[in-house]
Parts: sequence; structure tokens; C-alpha cells
Amino acid sequence: FIKDVQVGYSPPFRYASVVSGPLADHRGNNLLVLLTIDFRNTVHVIQALLKVEPHLESFDRILIKLHPASCFDEKDLVAALGQNFSDRYEFINGRLEQYIDKTSVGFCGATGTAVELVMKGIPVITIGEPHLLTLDFLSCKKDQDMWQLCFSYEDIIGALNHFKILRKERPEDLIRKANEFREFFIAQPSEKYWEN
Repeated sequence: FIKDVQVGYSPPFRYASVVSGPLADHRGNNLLVLLTIDFRNTVHVIQALLKVEPHLESFDRILIKLHPASCFDEKDLVAALGQNFSDRYEFINGRLEQYIDKTSVGFCGATGTAVELVMKGIPVITIGEPHLLTLDFLSCKKDQDMWQLCFSYEDIIGALNHFKILRKERPEDLIRKANEFREFFIAQPSEKYWEN
């Protein structure tokens, strides 16, 4: 921190497609696992996912999306985990937008794409780091219906159950809250963001 340095913010351009696009239609029933560029965090997230696998039976598929800039692949994960993935798991590629309507819950490591999911109306489980600082992009807007930071398997199971009930009983809340997150995270266009 240097008190004489003036710091401002500008909207992240990567979210332009999120704001202009429609909200999720909430018809999909897949768990979308979004991973970070860091291999250690990715392994930690996948280990947590595998540990709660008996509680994932209500999902049609478990879609896993590696970070596009990661220097590892599915084979590296299998080697690190010492086991193969079952047929329910599918590694996916391409743009996140093509999976939004197929997703009911996000399961994320330290990734900014968690913000994209909540702005589309998809609740997110963020897996906390047990021994390092957790990079949590959503912590500045508390909302247990849209995202939960989980450090234990019990936390994950509780969040999964909460999101399943919410999606079934109050899907309109997901739409309303997605719009609240859009307003919170996205600044209106302004010339002031181009000033130095």
C-alpha cells in the first residue's frame, strides 16, 4: 500500500457477454466444475468433489472445465489422484456460455468464472483452501442462496442440498438475485474509466 498512489477500477471486459446475455433457463441438471490455473488448487477441488460423490447422484452429469491457460490436462489429474474418473464425468472445452443452460450448480476453485455463474443465476460452491489464502471473488457480496464458501465435506453437502431445494422451490429467487449480482459487480459504462 502506497498512500500517494491513486487507484481506481474499471469494469472487466470479460464479463460483457455475461451482462448482455440472458440468464440461465434453469432446465439443465449438471454440476459444472470450473478449475483454476493452479494445479495444486485443481487437485484439491477434484479431491473434494470425489469425496462427496455419493451426494452428486441427482445430477445428470459432472462437467469439468480446466482453465484455458492451464499447463496440465485430464491425464495429469488422473496421475495426481491415482484413479480414473467414472463415466459420469466429462471434461469439456469451449466457451463457458455454451454450458450455462446445462448447469444447475457450479463447483469452483479459485476462479473468477464463479462471478459469471452467479450473474447468470447459477448458485456456486467455492472450495476453500485449507492451508493457503482462499481466492474468493464473491466474498464482497454475501448471499448464501447464490454462493457458499466450503472448507469441509459437510459444508459442501449442506450447500448442495440447500441449492437443490432452492432451485426446486424458489427458482424465481435465482433470477432476482442474479440481477442483484449484475448490478453489484458491473459498473455502468462511463468515460471516467478511460481516464488516467
